[in-house]
Amino acid sequence: MSNRFRRYCRDYCEHSSITGFNYVAEERSKTERLETAQYMSILCSEGLIDDYKFPKNYTFTENFYNRLDELETTGQLIKSFGCIYMGTLQNCSNIFSPIILDGGVCFTFNMLNRDEIYKPDVFQFYDSLEPKSEWTNDEGYRPSSGKDVYPRRALQSGADNALNLIFIELSQDTDYLCCEDVGYTITVHAPNAIPQTRKDFFILPLDSASHIMLNPELMTTSKVVKAYKTEDRKCYFAEERKLKYFVTYTQENCFLECVTNYTLDKCLCVNFFMPHDNTTEICGNSNFRCLSEAEREIKILEMNTDPKGFNTHCHCLPLCTQLHYQAITSTYNWKWKEYFLANKKLQRMFNYTDNGLNAVHFSSLKIFFKSEQFLSHEKNELYGIFDFISNFGGLLGLFTGFSLLTLAEVIYYLSLRLWCNKRLYNDVSGPSDDAEPKTNINNLRDLMELGY
Repeated sequence: MSNRFRRYCRDYCEHSSITGFNYVAEERSKTERLETAQYMSILCSEGLIDDYKFPKNYTFTENFYNRLDELETTGQLIKSFGCIYMGTLQNCSNIFSPIILDGGVCFTFNMLNRDEIYKPDVFQFYDSLEPKSEWTNDEGYRPSSGKDVYPRRALQSGADNALNLIFIELSQDTDYLCCEDVGYTITVHAPNAIPQTRKDFFILPLDSASHIMLNPELMTTSKVVKAYKTEDRKCYFAEERKLKYFVTYTQENCFLECVTNYTLDKCLCVNFFMPHDNTTEICGNSNFRCLSEAEREIKILEMNTDPKGFNTHCHCLPLCTQLHYQAITSTYNWKWKEYFLANKKLQRMFNYTDNGLNAVHFSSLKIFFKSEQFLSHEKNELYGIFDFISNFGGLLGLFTGFSLLTLAEVIYYLSLRLWCNKRLYNDVSGPSDDAEPKTNINNLRDLMELGY
């Protein structure tokens, strides 16, 4: 009876649509099963696997990333949502690319090619499939760029020109233990920055619809300010700060590299999402406490500043030319079942029947720009040397009657007047009160030569 039941369970696992169940049915050694359990355990913050004592200094190999690829979560997730961009239905696989971040496997839209972000010796799990960009942080798009460029242009503003996404999740795949915020994590960032999904994000709950209206904020810096010290202007120009793992400098990339270096020095390994080369080990479950301590310690070190307020550890200042998106969000409960039952086109698109709708969760997201124009800000020199001289002269003229004529008088009395007195009276202070002026011919000639 037990063999029949085991065979029945194996048959279910082999044909189940739940991700990863087919590995349960396969004949694997205990070591392989334990290794797979370790890989899966990092997806959730807590679980029974936390009570297991792993070997000390156990690290993951590159097989960790191969197992992620074997799970085929990328293909299943990319098929689990629909994409509409600028009013046109798109193949999500063509406009979204997988990337490993601190929150796990994510999908990015309009991010730069990985070769334009990471240096050649940095290990990359997923292939770089995005086209070469025609955009830079300092200059924007090249003048010769047309409409069909990468990153994709938002040619018009408004909700009718939005990036519209519809997410689908099976009810049986919802795991409330893995994350208390059940839904989707959304992060808006510049194309050249690696986002941190655990720090800056929006939550799109299940069975909800969200609209994110973006208003770009561009901060530029005058070239005059470049002459000032970094501590005074509190920003870096792109060519000033070089990073070990990244081609381009951003504040986000700098901080991620700083945390990576500190973690590597402390734990002799790095977290799975951190940039590293092929010789660097990936921390396993036994190193999680060290990873947490390193993250906590780096936060404390970041609070240490010098008297000018300049951070003394990571030195991760913003870029002098920085693009930021101010987001206005609105979220509401989406009655998607009624909407789908009324929309035959969507039923054909997602191939769901009336009964199938009861076993899934749908969510909708629209991201669009607020207006077609935006204001940029420039960090400039408040007072230069000429501004200081003019303002100083104005204050003197206001309070003491000082003017250019007064300045000429001061110069005259400190130079020519002294020399004339010495020449005529042998005394720089001039003639005494009881002395009679000399009117001989030689002195008259001297006066004529001096212009008197």
